[in-house]
Amino acid sequence: MELTSFIHHEMSLPQEPAVTHMPKVSVIVPVYNVEQYLRRCLDSILGQTMSDWEAICVDDGSPDGSASILAEYAERDSRFRILTKENGGLSSARNAGTAWARGEFVNYVDSDDFIHPQTFELAVAPAERDRSDIVSWVPDMIYKRRLLLRAKLGQSYDDVVPWSMSHRYDLSKVHTVCTTEVTKHATNHRWLDGVTDPIRYFYAWRHLVRRELAVETPFVEGLKFEDFPWWSDLMLRSPRVTITQLPLYYYYYNKESITSASTECHKITHWIAGIRHTYPQYATTASEEQRMCWERQCLWAVVCDRISKQLYKVQDETSRETLVPLLRELWDMGVLAMPYNKRSKYHQGRIKEYIGL
Repeated sequence: MELTSFIHHEMSLPQEPAVTHMPKVSVIVPVYNVEQYLRRCLDSILGQTMSDWEAICVDDGSPDGSASILAEYAERDSRFRILTKENGGLSSARNAGTAWARGEFVNYVDSDDFIHPQTFELAVAPAERDRSDIVSWVPDMIYKRRLLLRAKLGQSYDDVVPWSMSHRYDLSKVHTVCTTEVTKHATNHRWLDGVTDPIRYFYAWRHLVRRELAVETPFVEGLKFEDFPWWSDLMLRSPRVTITQLPLYYYYYNKESITSASTECHKITHWIAGIRHTYPQYATTASEEQRMCWERQCLWAVVCDRISKQLYKVQDETSRETLVPLLRELWDMGVLAMPYNKRSKYHQGRIKEYIGL
């Protein structure tokens, strides 16, 4: 099995309708086989306390009943715009939606998840106050843990309602940090490791992004875990970012999702592809401080937790034949040359042993 190169392709989009009003926020919702969850997602957008938005729902060739649900909401409220395209995957759908967006800012919401009623209100206000390119928030971890606990106990969790949904936040009392040195705050480590006011993990749905910046930074198409190279690419542009720790996003534990359904070998190949896309850019165009922060807090987090720790699960010969040449390529690129602490050095050694060096 050979890992293909992942590149962004230009696509022909349906003719967009004429618009007379440019909304403040364009929320982009990729839709594929989610009819069971779609209404909950769209209702959370419909219930926003800030009304100046458009929802671009990208039907990515979904074979289930999602299209009829989208049509129902578009008929109900003209702020829902439906873009139908051939199936191309999550990145392709997000890129198509971004190309159609007319808002000053864009936000990405996965269609099996949903958002707090104040999400747009609490994101746009600090963006305008701080003149930020990006505003970041966090997922509601209490809700996520409740779902995981029920799943572990074999209980249904579709009807679990987040406790924070009914809470209303006063922005004047919310701690925020505005920075142009976002790589100092970004980390994919499970521990903070000295990072203050962290932006933890790479998920696209935790950000409000100025539209021009989003258009200039497309997702890598054909790649799973596309948020890692996308967020890394965004940080290289040194955006002005306002960081909050508001729990505004409700991540639904969907067993059919990309993360849950893929094999370990498949996951590792795509993490490697993300590194192959991003590492040369940081090696050649980033400042020394940007490169150091990204390598320690992002790159080595992926190497240790997403690649090295999973190798014990892929000891069969077929998986080794797939992974060894890919890992050897990373080694030859110099990706693994600079472990910065005992833990990263240990995982460097594990990969070295796996590829037979």
